[in-house]
Amino acid sequence: MYIPSSREEEDYLKNYDPSNWPKPAVAADIAVFGYSQKKLYLLLVVRGNYPYRGCYALPGGFANMDEDILETASRELAEETGLEGMYLEHISVWGKPGRDPRDRTITSLHLALIDKDKARVDAGDDASSAHWFEVKNYIENKDFFETDKVVRTKKLILEGDIVLAPQIRQTACYGEAKCLHEDIIDDSDLAFDHASGIINAYEKLKERLLISEIAYSLLGRVFKLEDMKALYDTVFQKSWQLDELAALKILERKSANLFTWSFC
Repeated sequence: MYIPSSREEEDYLKNYDPSNWPKPAVAADIAVFGYSQKKLYLLLVVRGNYPYRGCYALPGGFANMDEDILETASRELAEETGLEGMYLEHISVWGKPGRDPRDRTITSLHLALIDKDKARVDAGDDASSAHWFEVKNYIENKDFFETDKVVRTKKLILEGDIVLAPQIRQTACYGEAKCLHEDIIDDSDLAFDHASGIINAYEKLKERLLISEIAYSLLGRVFKLEDMKALYDTVFQKSWQLDELAALKILERKSANLFTWSFC
């Protein structure tokens, strides 16, 4: 608990009126990827309430005043999908004005990677149903230059009850004004700006697999490199060489055939 440094600060905090400044709503969304038999899936829910009722979306919802944002993500995931006790990583924050027609809403995006075959999904709360979509293809165009800009388009193909194909455009500006703009080209009827969230979550999954313990729940503490290769081949949509994986700094060799994580 914070302790004021002086009586003057006590008086300041006592008389501070937070209503003098408008405040955005805060939410958490969760991208849960499931791995099964050399296939990668993404869990989406169908929204049961307005806005975007009947649309597919990432599970998530608003934070309570007395909880940490990670607690919000865990609670909302359990309420909307029945999934509990999994390892979650915060990966980004989304806060573009107008992204939510109800309010000025800032959301914290979280990432999970689980064994799909062990997951027992049971939709509830604001979600009318929950469905797995297979990640079929990721398409990223070659960069091209417009004076001092680099533009890249990215598209992710998801197959489930229907085919979803969200697509975004990222524009990196250089020169004096360095910035990165992102626009949705095709939201594929996904709720809010979840088209962007889903594509960025997939990219973050690949990034985190190279530097963090996010695959621990799938591979365990000690594992064969061949099992790791099957997972990484699937997620990255390319064939890894065993010596490439063995050289990753997150790994330590236990024996000729077994590896463990460097953080264990």
